[in-house]
Amino acid sequence: RQRPEVGTVLYVTDTPKTSGGSRQMLNNALAMRQAGLRAILACPPDSQIEAAARAADLEVATSPDLGRVRPAARFLRELARREGVDVVHTFHTRSVKSALLARLTGGRFRLFFNRGVLFAPNPLTALWALLSGGGVICNSQACRRMMRRFLVPDRLAHVVYNAFVPTEPAAVASAGALGDGPPAAGRP
Repeated sequence: RQRPEVGTVLYVTDTPKTSGGSRQMLNNALAMRQAGLRAILACPPDSQIEAAARAADLEVATSPDLGRVRPAARFLRELARREGVDVVHTFHTRSVKSALLARLTGGRFRLFFNRGVLFAPNPLTALWALLSGGGVICNSQACRRMMRRFLVPDRLAHVVYNAFVPTEPAAVASAGALGDGPPAAGRP
């Protein structure tokens, strides 16, 4: 059975700061929007990340409960249902827990959680990956090897290198990253 096409991706963080992970989340949302998908960003209200997302003209959903696992799970489950979310991509550990609980209590979406650091993950990471319906997004092969050491199955450890979205449309086209044509020579 073939999976339906993805139309809407919900990016989630519980941090109010624009950390490296949050900036990557913004870049991913922008790249998905440029690729023709609907991208929604869920974050704490009145946060740096909300301001950055709104400045980039992204769809934003806020909740003061994103830092609390059970209330955040309710918020994410209802948001995903209401907006027809196909995929939830989380950044930061508390968001992973909330989104996983949302999925396990009736959320009808595939869950991917971002992993870009090389220190030891939570010992439950393999279980979370198995229950996610999606898996772990690793930003490097080294990160994927770390996931293997913590028993995440290969089929659930996906390497997706960090997105970079140039601010100038000409730079996008010349990079071939998100332009109309194939990637420029020598580019992945």
